[in-house]
Amino acid sequence: MREPMRGRRRRGHAVVALAAAITGLGAWGSPVVAAKASARGLATIARLGAAVPVFYGAGAHDVLDAISCARAQGCVVVGADPAGRAVVSAGTEDEGRWTWSAAAALRGGLGGSGRLAGVSCATPSTCVAVGTDVSAQGATTFGTLHRGRWRWTALSAVPSDPTGSGSLAAVSCPTAVSCVAVGADAAGQGIVTTGTRTEAGWRWSVAAAVTPDASGSGPLTSVSCGAPTSCVAVGADASSEGIVTTAVATGASWTWSAAASLGAGTDRLVGVSCAGAAWCVAVGNDGSGLGVVTTGTRTGATWSWQLDQRPGARAALGAVTCRTTRLCVAVGSTPTGRGTTGQYAVGRRAAGGLVWSGARTVPARGGAMGPLLAASCAALDACAVVGAAISGRAVVAASVARPQPIRVVAARPGNARAAVAWRPPAFDGGARIASYEVRAYPGGATCGVVAQGGGVQRCTVGHLANGTRYRFTITADNGVGRSAPSAPSAPVVPTPFRPPVASPFTPDVLRLVAASPDVVSATVYDVLTGQTWRINPGSVQHTASIVKLDILAALLHDEQVAHVTMDPATQQLAAEMIEASDNAAAQALYVEIGQLPGIAAFNVLAGLTGTIPNWAWGDTGTTSLDQTRLVRLFALPNQILDTASRTFGLGLLEHVEPAQAWGVSSGPAPGARVALKNGWYPTGPLDWQVNSIGWVDGEGRDYVIAVLTKDNATFTVGEATIAALSTIVWDRLAPRDPRRG
Repeated sequence: MREPMRGRRRRGHAVVALAAAITGLGAWGSPVVAAKASARGLATIARLGAAVPVFYGAGAHDVLDAISCARAQGCVVVGADPAGRAVVSAGTEDEGRWTWSAAAALRGGLGGSGRLAGVSCATPSTCVAVGTDVSAQGATTFGTLHRGRWRWTALSAVPSDPTGSGSLAAVSCPTAVSCVAVGADAAGQGIVTTGTRTEAGWRWSVAAAVTPDASGSGPLTSVSCGAPTSCVAVGADASSEGIVTTAVATGASWTWSAAASLGAGTDRLVGVSCAGAAWCVAVGNDGSGLGVVTTGTRTGATWSWQLDQRPGARAALGAVTCRTTRLCVAVGSTPTGRGTTGQYAVGRRAAGGLVWSGARTVPARGGAMGPLLAASCAALDACAVVGAAISGRAVVAASVARPQPIRVVAARPGNARAAVAWRPPAFDGGARIASYEVRAYPGGATCGVVAQGGGVQRCTVGHLANGTRYRFTITADNGVGRSAPSAPSAPVVPTPFRPPVASPFTPDVLRLVAASPDVVSATVYDVLTGQTWRINPGSVQHTASIVKLDILAALLHDEQVAHVTMDPATQQLAAEMIEASDNAAAQALYVEIGQLPGIAAFNVLAGLTGTIPNWAWGDTGTTSLDQTRLVRLFALPNQILDTASRTFGLGLLEHVEPAQAWGVSSGPAPGARVALKNGWYPTGPLDWQVNSIGWVDGEGRDYVIAVLTKDNATFTVGEATIAALSTIVWDRLAPRDPRRG
């Protein structure tokens, strides 16, 4: 469980608002035309949104060298801060918005200093990063994700080869328990080391030099393992020609080939990515600093490499990532009048190699963009890149595919039509919303409108059947993709006219309540007409156990804000609290939400203005009007509780134990849907508080009801009063026969 809440939680750190699109690819220099992903799944990034800074401290310029995204909603970046300390940052995506943690220096190690140059996440919750510690020794660190937070071990030096110290530049982890890292020793010779995860931690082999080519030794700068038993590393030899070395594993033993030069066409290779055991793409730059791409294919035990078309006429390349054998993204930079500008290109596999799109620029928020240094794609349309702005600030950019869903939809019925209104989504996906589509259920009737600014949007759905109950959902299209459908609107019933609905609280009922020795406060909200009726609306009474629904609502809202899923133990407590009205479970969850301060903060958010929390939760004061507002949070779409939270809560309210199923469930037909919570306790001799609240839906009725009673001589008296009122409400809200006028 979480610690007790003290005040409302806030999402922190930099929020990334970025954009991407699914496109078809043209040849180099040809226009790129936006389109849906093809049936073969050839989806690519059309654009990345503005790169945003990842901060370490005020005025500090971190350098981020590498990124790894094990899932579309999460990435890890690594590098160093201005003090020469290794730093890590994690990013998470929620409905199109990215949040990046501040770059944090690793603890411990030799003074905590060093630099991380490579990272690989084999799973969404495990990563390995490599680099150099303060003594210029190749070093590694291991990170695990626990309850939404990353924990990293101190930098640990890898056993060196006979030349002594060195550095590690890149790492690739084909599984969660095995990794391969490459770099250079003190003599500048390419080295490799393999790591194996054991119960005691990670164990790394002694760094071993790779057999050089005829020109002599040179560093290895990148490695990629397309399979658990197959890896490829690239770098440069002593003549500054690009080199490739390949490895195969037999059991726990790796065998590396001698470094092979790819010739004078490559000054050096800086990045490699393998989408399988027999297909890799490497990027580098020629003698004039222009980017080159080479594709490697394996037949049997033999690799062959060929140069591909350049991604850009003037671009220098720094890294490549290939999500599949059909798609790659390369990043780098192009010279401009102000230095260099970060750019990227997308390549698709075609006969004879890769065909690349033209280079595209990543805009920088708050300053000009510098070079892009690394990229990672967790899915065909989910990539992220790291680089630097001209100012020196480290930046991250990521892709999204579509806008967030619209959250609140309102509908007003008319004659065979309904007017629907909504506001734009909280985040448009990084591209301006172009249009909206409204769809009616049942029947599927639609209307579409062009987006009109950022205010309230409207559309009228016609050709509806009068007397039929409709809900409406909306999708937003930003040219990048279409959002998921919104939560459905509250139901409405088109009709040629809207006859007034008589109050279920008849004069006879009012006289009966006035003459009763107990005090009754009741509120009914009719969902179909929007009408509200009340008896003794100003009466403030004790909640007793109906406050448990307030506790549940606050708990679910806290889970939403924290972006966590309720654990099984908490789910069990919630079920016991609502279905069995268990007081011990309620007390545990009351502590979980922060007790009085926590529930008070939630009630302000939910608009429960007449509810007065108490440290003894059963003595909370409330009104029947506030209790209908609370039940409506579960019964109807709203901005406080999302669909998942509402569904979970209703599932409990509709399955209270038989001994709890009294009160507002009296009157409704057996087939009606009833979600309710009751509360009762003696406040003194011959003085009982008896309450019942709930939602009733069925046989043409849809209403929320709350009945509070106090000063009852016995529990039975209060229960009978509520049962009588509930039965009258059900009967009085029956649909009128149109033939009778």
